[in-house]
Amino acid sequence: SAVLPVYKEYERGIATWLNASLGPVVSGYLSRLRMSMNRCSLRIMQSNGETLDAEKAAESAVRLLLSGPAGGLIAMKTLGEQADVSKIISFDMGGTSTDVALLDGEIATTSEGHIGPYPVAVPMVDMHTIGAGGGSIAYVDQGGMLQVGPRPCLLWFRRASRHCHGRESGVGQACSRRKTRRKSCAQRGAGQRCGRGSGAGNCAVR
Repeated sequence: SAVLPVYKEYERGIATWLNASLGPVVSGYLSRLRMSMNRCSLRIMQSNGETLDAEKAAESAVRLLLSGPAGGLIAMKTLGEQADVSKIISFDMGGTSTDVALLDGEIATTSEGHIGPYPVAVPMVDMHTIGAGGGSIAYVDQGGMLQVGPRPCLLWFRRASRHCHGRESGVGQACSRRKTRRKSCAQRGAGQRCGRGSGAGNCAVR
């Protein structure tokens, strides 16, 4: 396989599948990005902390899966060099996940990483990721133990947003009634406002 030239058929198949799924999305995004930059030279971070040309990156999308965490480790290593510290435990918390890695002078890499249940045998930084971050929900489970994640508060935000826009059951009807009262008041003329009477269109003179 041109995507992952190794002898392990399952890992090679997973990498090829992921690359085929992500390739069109990454290619389109990088193409638009290069056009907006007047086709300046552009290099993309890979999962192993190295960079490659944007055109090659579009053909090897599977090698970009951990590019974000890899960039964080590069920054951590740079800060350590500035502080003259070579042994570092990095802690990179986002909204929904947290990445932890050990730096002993150099950034360790592995070819035995996983994305969810899928083995991804492309070279990537050696780090451990948990599904809990700054936006994860803390709760007490049935056994009385405190748990954090993997449910993010974003789901609750989206539900609250639907409530605000009247998309939940019953809420849309209430919004519609309020709009009807406001419309009725507007038709009755200025100097009146909606009251809290039992019927739609109840108005009170100021």
